[in-house]
Amino acid sequence: MKEIKADNEENSSLYFDHGLDVNLQFNTRASYEEKTPMHFAAEFGSVKVLLALISRGAGVDPLDLQQRTPLTLAIENNRFACARSLIELGSDIE
Repeated sequence: MKEIKADNEENSSLYFDHGLDVNLQFNTRASYEEKTPMHFAAEFGSVKVLLALISRGAGVDPLDLQQRTPLTLAIENNRFACARSLIELGSDIE
């Protein structure tokens, strides 16, 4: 999580290169929202990690328990570079 928050693509990629599912939904201690790594990357504005996830097969529009997509979280958190990247990568704007 801290690697995603710091937009550290190199360290984040180590997890995914060693078998962590890029589409895995998991809970944090602070919430039970079942977000994917894409949700966290979008929420924290981690464009490099977001692109690394996409290159490893992560879905662009997964839903968390509150039915939010990564694009929704990027916009809610004023992470416009992530939002733009997600739109360019085919995220549903509806």
